Amino acid sequence: LIDIFGEAKIFDQTKKEWVSQKTDFLNSNQMSIYGITISVIQKKALIVYKNKLMREVDKEDIKMLSE
Repeated sequence: LIDIFGEAKIFDQTKKEWVSQKTDFLNSNQMSIYGITISVIQKKALIVYKNKLMREVDKEDIKMLSE
């Protein structure tokens, strides 16, 4: 997942409605990849995000992230 804009609309399966999803860049982790520093969402925030989407791939990701 690459977030360039910082805000998107997602369909929240828990609420059954479209909601704004903002990226909290201030609480992201800074990582160096091939000499470039990038912001990476925190694991806990990624799990919360994927719990809202609840697609099959998200369910699999949540299971893997929770191990």
